[in-house]
Amino acid sequence: MVDDTNLTTVIRKQHIDLAKKYGAKIQGVFMNTSTTILEKRQKSRRDPFPLSAIYKQFKQPEKPVSDEGFDELIVKKDNEQPRST
Repeated sequence: MVDDTNLTTVIRKQHIDLAKKYGAKIQGVFMNTSTTILEKRQKSRRDPFPLSAIYKQFKQPEKPVSDEGFDELIVKKDNEQPRST
């Protein structure tokens, strides 16, 4: 499992190639979350980071596509986090 933002095809290719080398199943999860939800989450963090970091990442991403080598690609749209209990 690789838990990373992997904003570009070039970065994802490195992980996909390594997984293929070892015969691993390649499942991608793209968290297609709106800036509205990200800003809302940011305000509720105990240790917030600058919103400029979020905006910068929104300018850089190359959305993943199945043709990159994924066995499965899951897209989560505007995923709200469950409230902690």
